[in-house]
Amino acid sequence: MRSIEDIIAQEKDVQYQQRNKELFSYYTLTLIAQDQAAKRLRQRLKWALWFLLPALVGLLMSPATGWIMTWVGTFSGVNVVRVILMAAASYTVAGLCVFGLKRARLFS
Repeated sequence: MRSIEDIIAQEKDVQYQQRNKELFSYYTLTLIAQDQAAKRLRQRLKWALWFLLPALVGLLMSPATGWIMTWVGTFSGVNVVRVILMAAASYTVAGLCVFGLKRARLFS
């Protein structure tokens, strides 16, 4: 077995040359372009999430509003139920916003 110093000395003596510089530069530029494209995609997804999340929540809540109102209508004399329902809805929306914020940090 050779010692590590012998291997290092032998490698220092060898002259390596790039055989195809155009291929190397093309490969390097391709990697840079892929990285920039991935960053742009993450940024666009983040912006799309910020604009689409309220619209999706609104679309999902609109059919449920009718069901909730008919259910609450059975308890028309009780105002506490409406307060609890509104609190649950607001906590749900706040939770979705927090989830969206944490999710957006993962993309950045």
